Amino acid sequence: GPTLIEALCYRYAPHSTYDGKPVYRTREEEEEWRERDPLIRIRKFLESRKLLSNGFEDAVKEEMQQAVNAAIDDLEATALPSRERIFRSVYARLPKQFAEQLSHEQTVAGEPVTELASEEYLTPGEEIIPTGETKPMTLTEALNAALAHGMEHRSNMVILGEDVGREGGIFRVTDGLYERFGKERVLDTPLCETGIVGTAVGMAIAGVKPVCEIEFAGFVYPTFDQIIYHVARFPWRSGRKITMPLVIRMASGGGHEGLEGHSESPEAFFMHAPGGLIVLYPSNPIDAKGLMAAALESEDPVIFFEPVAQYFVRQEGVPTDHYTIPIGKARLVREGNDWTIITYGNAVYVVQDAAVSLTEMGVSAEVIDLRTLRPWDEETVLASVSKTGRLIVVHEAPITGGPGAEIIARVSEKAADLLETPPVRVGHADLPWGPSKLEPYSMLGPNRVVQAV
Repeated sequence: GPTLIEALCYRYAPHSTYDGKPVYRTREEEEEWRERDPLIRIRKFLESRKLLSNGFEDAVKEEMQQAVNAAIDDLEATALPSRERIFRSVYARLPKQFAEQLSHEQTVAGEPVTELASEEYLTPGEEIIPTGETKPMTLTEALNAALAHGMEHRSNMVILGEDVGREGGIFRVTDGLYERFGKERVLDTPLCETGIVGTAVGMAIAGVKPVCEIEFAGFVYPTFDQIIYHVARFPWRSGRKITMPLVIRMASGGGHEGLEGHSESPEAFFMHAPGGLIVLYPSNPIDAKGLMAAALESEDPVIFFEPVAQYFVRQEGVPTDHYTIPIGKARLVREGNDWTIITYGNAVYVVQDAAVSLTEMGVSAEVIDLRTLRPWDEETVLASVSKTGRLIVVHEAPITGGPGAEIIARVSEKAADLLETPPVRVGHADLPWGPSKLEPYSMLGPNRVVQAV
């Protein structure tokens, strides 16, 4: 059977060129390690068995050195890629905000500005919701339907995560998929988030469409190395020779009296990450089903947040037919003239309740559900602000450096002259979400929004 050999090797050389002669180890320590160094010992062992000769080892080293030198020569003879090519390596199609960054950098550098054809932009298409049969669904059931459709129509799609198989997921999002599609495609994993995402990276490189489940968003932090350095960057690193068309789902937000770490809202980390991530955050079953369908079609990696508090709230009118919600397209929840309130996820319902109270006070609030956080729908937000002249952003994520900060900064850059009052952020304080019975301290009630107005 398989054998695992762990070889603990000593580093004799400096850490880097700035290190000089290391002062943190002695000659005596080095000599002690030379007596037990596995590389030295295996060489001696092979020599004693006449399985290794100096001539053979020298020939191997020479062959390796020639290969390295040839690679260096090829690289040094290769022209550097253009700024445009570097930008194009990140996303399959360039989000408008990302394309604007390219144009700005080219202008500042005195380079020709790239003119992109319409099909080269990641622009939201028309939102077409089927008009046929509908039925009441919870957010959980809507996601399950979208995943089942994806598994039916993509033979390379695999679902993996803790308890996603036989148990159907702790929130039953993958209920019945194990029995329907088998253990080769619905994989119960060890309780190791780094292993789940790391495995998905390898699968994506090999041509699989992995859909990972992280049971709660607070458990995603150990996976940052895989997501930030590999999932988000492999296309850029490889000039899109390697792509990462995977989906990482996670339950997020409060409203369920979870224990510490079970009510995190870490979406801002992924909005900020350099590279080609798409970040989606639906608030209701209709959008959840359509956005998951769009995520499964995406050539870029998708971080998919699901509001825990809405998992089992049943809503009417969810189409049974397949459909997609365009990535990057916000939803107008409620029209108004006095204030623009931008939100997403579970906070949508908090804002809706606040809007009712504001109406009774004679204030007309326009409510917009972003749905996509990266790239977010700048056009819809600016159009609303141009009408109302006032802006509030509401989210469960901490205030400092949160999504509200980015939205308000962009509106201020592009339309500060439209604002009649300073924009306002409503969010969680910069401390962990209150666990269990402390959760009321953390909840964003409608009164917070009313007070902000």
